[in-house]
Amino acid sequence: RTGERPLYTRIEKSVPYNATLGYYAPVYLLTYPMFGEYFTRNLVPIQYPRQVSNARWLKNQGIEYLLIYQPRDVPMPPATFEWVGTVKKWKLYRRIPTP
Repeated sequence: RTGERPLYTRIEKSVPYNATLGYYAPVYLLTYPMFGEYFTRNLVPIQYPRQVSNARWLKNQGIEYLLIYQPRDVPMPPATFEWVGTVKKWKLYRRIPTP
């Protein structure tokens, strides 16, 4: 699945090893490359599109970064997340640090 290499490279460069990454993937996605070289990232699968925009649920799960396969019908993340980058239809967000 070399076509997804740019996505995994983006995650590797943008998401710290000790971070929690939530991901919404209604399409097939290999998750093991997202754990990082030493398997230190925590991955949280998001089952339902409505959870993507639920700030309370995301915070309760400890999600610091959010990876979303975003065709037209998936809600946007809450305002507590900022856009980091896009690879094809995948969008990566990170929680805005609170002062």
